[in-house]
Amino acid sequence: MGITTYPKLVFGTRYPAIPHLAGSAFSEGDVVLSPRQTRAVLSRPFVAYEKLDGLNVGFSFVRGVPRIHSRIHGLLTLDRIGPGLWPMVDFAFDRLGALWRLLGNDLVVYGEWLEGAPMRLPYPRRDVPFVAFDLVHQARRTFLGPQRSHELLSRAGFEVPTPVFRGTVRDVESLWPLTRTSRFGGPAEGLIVVQGQRCFKLVRHDFLERALKAPAAPRRPPLPRAGGRAGSVSKRFGADQRGRQQVEVERLRRVGRLGPGLRSVRGSAVVMGRLGGRRFGRGVSLDEVAAVGRSLSALHRVATALPLDALPDRPSAHLTRALDALGPRHGWALATKKALLPLLRTLERGLVSERVVCHGDLKPEHVRLQDGTARFLDFECALSADAAWELGAAFERLDLDARQRVTLTRAYESEDGTRFLRAWLNRLAWMVVQPVLLRDATLSGSGRRIVARSEVRARALLEALSGVRLPRLSAGEAARGQP
Repeated sequence: MGITTYPKLVFGTRYPAIPHLAGSAFSEGDVVLSPRQTRAVLSRPFVAYEKLDGLNVGFSFVRGVPRIHSRIHGLLTLDRIGPGLWPMVDFAFDRLGALWRLLGNDLVVYGEWLEGAPMRLPYPRRDVPFVAFDLVHQARRTFLGPQRSHELLSRAGFEVPTPVFRGTVRDVESLWPLTRTSRFGGPAEGLIVVQGQRCFKLVRHDFLERALKAPAAPRRPPLPRAGGRAGSVSKRFGADQRGRQQVEVERLRRVGRLGPGLRSVRGSAVVMGRLGGRRFGRGVSLDEVAAVGRSLSALHRVATALPLDALPDRPSAHLTRALDALGPRHGWALATKKALLPLLRTLERGLVSERVVCHGDLKPEHVRLQDGTARFLDFECALSADAAWELGAAFERLDLDARQRVTLTRAYESEDGTRFLRAWLNRLAWMVVQPVLLRDATLSGSGRRIVARSEVRARALLEALSGVRLPRLSAGEAARGQP
């Protein structure tokens, strides 16, 4: 047989099969070189990289909308990604600007997905979620080649494979010692051998004998317990509710399981007890983040007939309202309408919202952690909105990292498998809405830090997606951004 080259490997939207060197472990249907062909390959200079055990996936854009390429399922839209692989959705959104700058609508980046993937090799050190190894031109269906791909990927801030060998060897036996140790600890799965535009693999035999381990399904947690200390502070929910006061107090006592205990009603004001515990902040554990998710879920199941303000269901609607406050010629408005707003409208199409009672003002000082339970303070901004709107607010305003975002959403009790995608769409809207609407507001120290963080993130994202340089919102300029 002829030896397949890189450019001829691409088919459809899946990463192609790579032929095995003679002596490699293989499965039914794999292409395996003969011993003679293998010796011919190894007698010429090549570069060997560790073959990682994860999911072979790719990221690309179709008309500006991110997509994920699966070796098994082909091209996937983000709403088809289940909870087990939410970290992959998070990766696509968290690096949305960098991915767009690198790929545009032309390229696909392929690599090995490690975070949350079912593995035969339980790596002790998984410090990166994705190792990118190839760029492919979508229209031409050709690889850019490993050297050029790694150069562009490294420049864009993506992790790339590290060579473990350069040169020639006499036979496959000389390569096996290179598979003893993985960069992530433990043994390696095997090697990828790259020779110019040709690519081959060598897989350890004991790798195929390992049992495939799937991640355990998340446990459905109970409601948090009631708690709180004496003392009171009056917070207003709404006016003219006296006719249903006693009924509403009984219903809203459930909120006391999450935040201050409800003690009495004075006119239209709900009086709540103060809380102990420490505030949410840096250094919180994943268990404490999960407690916040469980408490949000319980809060969102509270039934009330209070006349709460209502927000639109769609994140694009929040964004449009914020842009109206800037004016149509402001650089931020132009960049958002050019890139982010069409993206949100496309991705939110077909998603079903879930209108609930929301806290409305989640920030670190309004979250108290004690005895494995998260409780919330200050319900004066309570409103009716999509549950994903509050999850997106938690992502942004609590400054959660990738694992914390996934942990919080998995702990949130819901049968809706798209809630992580919907939360991320709302977070993208939050990034822009916060600094736009609060640019002239008088804020506390923590409030200023939250808004400043959002402005930095939003500006970087909008500049990457639109190719337009934006003014600082704090400058109050309505000038159009320059390309």
